Amino acid sequence: MSLRFYADDTRSMVCDPAEKRENGTLLLAVVAVQAGFPEETATYFANLVELAPLWAQAPDIGALEWPDDLEASLRELAQSQ
Repeated sequence: MSLRFYADDTRSMVCDPAEKRENGTLLLAVVAVQAGFPEETATYFANLVELAPLWAQAPDIGALEWPDDLEASLRELAQSQ
């Protein structure tokens, strides 16, 4: 059984270790692209795609509920690979 936590009663947010790893890797990739480190960006993005292949599909990024500036970084990540 995997570990899970629930954020609150109004929004049932479930997060397991695999999701945490995916989210953490995603955030590292976003920071790397925003900071202008292309080698680190490529490494983190490759790791992210290995964890969740759907990240390689740029059209799906628009379906995410992320702030516009982060979504722009995600698109840049996907298009640069």
